[in-house]
This record gives sequence, C-alpha cells and structure tokens, in this order.
Amino acid sequence: MAKQVYDHKWRKLSETIRHMTPYCEDCRDEGVITTAEDMRLDVDHIIPIEVDPSLKYDTSNLRVRCIRHHSIKTVRENSHCLDSNLRKPKQWWMSDEWDSDEEQEAPV
Repeated sequence: MAKQVYDHKWRKLSETIRHMTPYCEDCRDEGVITTAEDMRLDVDHIIPIEVDPSLKYDTSNLRVRCIRHHSIKTVRENSHCLDSNLRKPKQWWMSDEWDSDEEQEAPV
C-alpha cells in the first residue's frame, strides 16, 4: 500500500501556514485579498512532492493559494506535455509501471 501523502504532520503544518497567511498569496500579488471566507484556500507545494520529497514539510516550499490559483498552477504543471498519449496517468507516482529514472512510453 502506498504511503499516505497528506499525513497528520502535513495537516497540522497546513493549518498553521493558513493561520499565519490567511489569504491567497497569488491574489495578493495581483492586488486582491482573497480569504477563506471568499473561497477555499490550499497550502501548495511550489516544487511538487513527487519532484523532491525532501521539501514536503519545508515552509519555504509552501504557498497559500485559493482553489482558483491552485488549479491554474496545476494545469500549468501538467501542460508541459500537450499530447495526452504521452502524459503519465493520474497518480503515476503510485504505479509500478513508471520508473522515474527511465523514459518509458505511456501505457495504453
């Protein structure tokens, strides 16, 4: 069974970060203040966990984002490959079919 990505330690850290920064940092950069009363706020990994697991709890790798900005960032991260046949399947990091050290064709 795969290890749970968002464990108790993560949930507590996420709660603390959202308490310290109770607004979307991306909205603030655009001159707007969006709080949890306006829309859901997530604590997002700037460098994804699957890219560098050692940064999972590193506060310098975390940013508070509203669901809109979090979605925009996720789409950008996933759009590096426009051909859907070449994309790794959802939750590829949990699959034995994908070896991160070797380039492989996407399973059909």
